[in-house]
Amino acid sequence: HFTNTPREVYGQLVQCRTGHGFIGEYYATESFVPTESISCPCGGPRQMREHILRNCSLFTHQRTHLRVVSRSIILSEILGTEK
Repeated sequence: HFTNTPREVYGQLVQCRTGHGFIGEYYATESFVPTESISCPCGGPRQMREHILRNCSLFTHQRTHLRVVSRSIILSEILGTEK
């Protein structure tokens, strides 16, 4: 599925699946960048994978692609993980 995926997109997919991405959820748990905000640029209180994929107003258009795979955008279906 990923042989023709641009490197940047593939990298973001790996970050999303592993939870090691440049988002507030990761900053809050790992404290790698304690000065970095954990809030979402859309105004949400905490930038988390579930928020970005299911609710963030900044990604409304992209969500149509996710709904092809998972109508209700269930993270385990989209990311291929149990959680």
